[in-house]
Amino acid sequence: MKISKSILLILLSVPISCGVLAQSPYTLKQCIDSALKNNLNIQSAGFDLKRAEEQKKEAFASFMPQVSATGQYQYYTKVPGQLIPSSIFGGGANAPKYTTGSFTLPQSTQASIKQEQTLYNGQLLIALKAAKANTNIYAIQVKSSKEDVAYNVGATYYNIQSLTKKVDLFTDNLANSDKLINAMKLKLDNGIATKTDYNRLLVSRESINASLISTRGQLQQQLVQLKFLMGKPLSDSLAVEVDAGQNSLPALLSNESGNSSKRTDVQLLQAQKVAGELEKLNIKAGYQPILSFTTTFGTTGYNDKFQPFSNINGKWFNSSSIGLNLNIPIYDGGKKRSQIRQKNIELQQYDTKIQLYKQQADKEIATAVISYNTNVVTLQSQYSNVQLANKIYSDRQLQFQNGIVSLKDVLDAKNDLIDAQNTFISALVNTRTAELDLKKAKGELLDITNN
Repeated sequence: MKISKSILLILLSVPISCGVLAQSPYTLKQCIDSALKNNLNIQSAGFDLKRAEEQKKEAFASFMPQVSATGQYQYYTKVPGQLIPSSIFGGGANAPKYTTGSFTLPQSTQASIKQEQTLYNGQLLIALKAAKANTNIYAIQVKSSKEDVAYNVGATYYNIQSLTKKVDLFTDNLANSDKLINAMKLKLDNGIATKTDYNRLLVSRESINASLISTRGQLQQQLVQLKFLMGKPLSDSLAVEVDAGQNSLPALLSNESGNSSKRTDVQLLQAQKVAGELEKLNIKAGYQPILSFTTTFGTTGYNDKFQPFSNINGKWFNSSSIGLNLNIPIYDGGKKRSQIRQKNIELQQYDTKIQLYKQQADKEIATAVISYNTNVVTLQSQYSNVQLANKIYSDRQLQFQNGIVSLKDVLDAKNDLIDAQNTFISALVNTRTAELDLKKAKGELLDITNN
C-alpha cells in the first residue's frame, strides 16, 4: 500500500535536530555505533574483560620458574653456649660429664637465591583453562551490555521520530488555525459571524498550542537521553534522520523463527556451565600429587668481631643444592567428595536453566511476531483513517464556507483529523519498536550495525 506524497512529506521526511547549526542527520546505525564506542556502561563492562585477560596471564605465570633471593646478617652480642659430652675431649674420671662450648662465631652473613619450578600440578592446569572460560564469560557480558545500549538507543531514536512528526503536525495545524481565526475575524468585523464562533477558534488554537509546547518538551528530553546513550556532550547539537526512503507500509510476518544460541542470556549460561565443569575438575585434581623441582645457591661469611662488611680472611663459604618436593593428598574427611556433589547439582541446574531460557526465547519470538503483526494491522488501519479524516475535514471546511454546517462541525472534524494523525504516528513508532523487540528476542540487535 503506497503512502501519498503529501503525507510522506509530513510524517516521514522531517529531519530532527537539536541545536542551531545545521548538520548531517544521524542514522540509527550511526547512533548505535557512537553509543557502542562511547557509552560508559559498555566501557565499564570492558574493564571487567581486561581484568579477566590479566587473570589468564596470572594463571599461566604459575607454570613459570619462581625465583627468590634472601639475605641475612646476624651478630651475637653474646654467643650462645652448648653442652658437649666431656668424653669427646678425653675428660678424666673426675671431669664433669658435660662441658660448655660454642660452635659458632659472633658474626655471620648469608645470601642465597632459590628457584622453584612446578613439574606437575593438576589444579594449576585446570585453573589456566578456567581463566580462559572466565574471559569468555566477561566477553559475553560485554556483548550483553552492548545489546542493552543498542536497544535503548533504538527505542529512543524511534520516540524522537514519533515526537518530531507530532511537532510537525501540531505546527501545521496551528498554522491552519491561525488562517481560520483571521478569516473568522474578518467575518466578525463584517457582522456575519458571532463572537462565540470566534472564541471557539481561539480555544481550539490554544489547545493545539499547548499540545505543541508539551510535545516539544518531550522531544528535547528524548534528544538529551539519546546524547547520553551515545556518549555525546549534552551541549553538542544532534540531528536525527527520519527514514525518508520508507514509502510503503510494512508487510506482515509469518513463520518467523530464531536461533536461541544467538541470545546472550543463553550464551552466558552455557559459558557459566563450562566454568562450573572446570571447577569440578579442579576439585578432582586436588586428589592428585603435586611435584616441584628446586635449586638453591648460597654463600656465608663469618667474623669473630663486629665488622658487617668484612669476613675472616675475606673468605666466603659457598653452598648449593637441588631437590624434588612431592605432596600426596591422602585423606581430607570427605571434603572434596561433598564439593564434587555440590558441583554436580549446580551443573544440573545450569542444564535446566539453559532449557528454560531456550523455551523462553521461543516464546518471546512468537510473542514479538504477534505484537509486530498486530501493530502492522493497526498501522494500515490508521493510515486509512488519516486519509478519511483528512477528506472529511476538507469537506466540512467547504460546507462551512457555503453555510451548510456549523463551526462546531468543522472543529469536530479537525479534532478527529488530529486524533487520527497522532494515532497513525503512534502506530508507526509502535511497529518500529515491535520490530526492535523481535530483533532482541532473536539475539540480532547488534546486526543493525552490520547493515
